[in-house]
Amino acid sequence: MLNEFIAIDLETTGIFPPERQQIIEYGCVRFREGKAVEEFQLFVSLHRSLPPFITRLTGIRREDLAGAPGEEEAFRQFLDFAGDAPLVAHNMAFDFAFLDLLSRLYLKKVLANPLICTLVLARDLDLPVKNRRLSTLSEYFRLPEDAPHRALEDARRAGLLYLRLAALKEDDLNGL
Repeated sequence: MLNEFIAIDLETTGIFPPERQQIIEYGCVRFREGKAVEEFQLFVSLHRSLPPFITRLTGIRREDLAGAPGEEEAFRQFLDFAGDAPLVAHNMAFDFAFLDLLSRLYLKKVLANPLICTLVLARDLDLPVKNRRLSTLSEYFRLPEDAPHRALEDARRAGLLYLRLAALKEDDLNGL
């Protein structure tokens, strides 16, 4: 289990391809020794229309994004918070696609943080759940679910989920 990591979640204008979508909210929680110790939440200004579906799903409105930093500045603020710490997300492939695109665009390099996916960890364990969605796993582990589909809340739950899954994985390994 990691001693320190950054749990992340992104809200975006759509799913794929990331080249045609945009991050509209970053949510990050720094965990140290199993405890959430610091949070980072940031909206990103949008220079195109916000799909109504995204507003219905997340509750994020165009007004929320007004006056927020632009894409590059927001990405750099995220990097300042995250540093080189390992990043944990539920379905990391999704978040990484966006972050790596921005890293290549603005920094001209691949995002180098170690990556951990709670979805992959959950698939490796024999859990009595119908699927491996964040909401399903949160319910199974009785994690708080205050504002689903908001970046900070989903990042917090992903971090707590990682702690639970990593502990189970260690128990499995110790039982061998």
